[in-house]
Amino acid sequence: MKKIFYNTFVPTIVVMAIKVEDILKTRHPVSEEKKLVINLMLTTNEASSRMAEALKPFELSIQQFNVLRILRGQGEKPKQTYAQFRIGW
Repeated sequence: MKKIFYNTFVPTIVVMAIKVEDILKTRHPVSEEKKLVINLMLTTNEASSRMAEALKPFELSIQQFNVLRILRGQGEKPKQTYAQFRIGW
């Protein structure tokens, strides 16, 4: 049975309908592959900015939040030391 956590943080991303050509300020056609990469980079940047903004009141960085999330996911399992983790124990 899957556990549902109602207090889990889920960032909401608003999709912006802006053409890549407008962002790059170019009149030349941009290939679909380049558009995809640029859109992924813009989306990643937007998500990171919003996540950082949401964590500001808690004085946490995204990296600190990820560590806490990983530790919570381990539950009651014994914790490994960093050295054990690196050598695959």
